[in-house]
This record gives sequence, C-alpha cells and structure tokens, in this order.
Amino acid sequence: MITLALAQMVYFFCLQAPFTGGRMDCRACPRRVVGFLDLRDDMMTYYFVLAVFVAGFLIIYRTINSPFGQVLKAIRENEPRALSLGYDVDRYKLVAFVLSAALAGLAGATKTLVLGFATLTDVHWLPRERWC
Repeated sequence: MITLALAQMVYFFCLQAPFTGGRMDCRACPRRVVGFLDLRDDMMTYYFVLAVFVAGFLIIYRTINSPFGQVLKAIRENEPRALSLGYDVDRYKLVAFVLSAALAGLAGATKTLVLGFATLTDVHWLPRERWC
C-alpha cells in the first residue's frame, strides 16, 4: 500500500510540476553533448543505449549468479527456511527492490533519451491498456 501511495504522490507531483509540462507532457528533452559523447548523433545514441543495455544485462547476470542471488532464490523458494538459516530476509528483499527500481529508472531514462519526450502516463502505475 505504501508503494502505491508513493506512486500516486509522484504522479501528482509530475502533474503539477512546471518542468514536466503537466498535462501537456514533457516534450523538451533534447539530446545533448555529454562529456565526449555527442548524443545528438543517432549512431552515437545507438551505441550509448547498447552499452547501457549490456551493462544492465551484465549487472542482472552477475547478481543472479552471485551468493546474493542464491540467497534471493532461496527466499523465493522457501522464505521461512532462509530465515531459519540466519539470513536477514527483509534486508535482502529491500536490496532487490532497490536494484529493480534502479534498473527500471535507467530504462525509463534511456527511453526518454531515445524518444526525446516523456509522457505523463510513463509515471503512472496503471498499465496503459487500462487508460484506454
């Protein structure tokens, strides 16, 4: 319930914040030069997004095949047993939630970079098919 309440708070903040454009959406997200990367060039943007994807994929792969990932698998299969083995289940769940939120945020930022705009439906927690 707290997650849903926070999602609604973020949605209404984005609805009223002047830099998001409110109901008119954020249409002014131009590509820029970041360090030595000229993201205005389509091929450079492609390679940047490819690098972000590969880095995200490697992070997920390494997380799953690490001792941390094995504990997450144990929690998924039998949480009381993992708790009885001495693992702090709540802490592992929190770290997994933070990692998934960070990867979702990175995906959203990459989508905005590629498309050049972000709509208000991108920050709402309901699936798009329910909006129609």
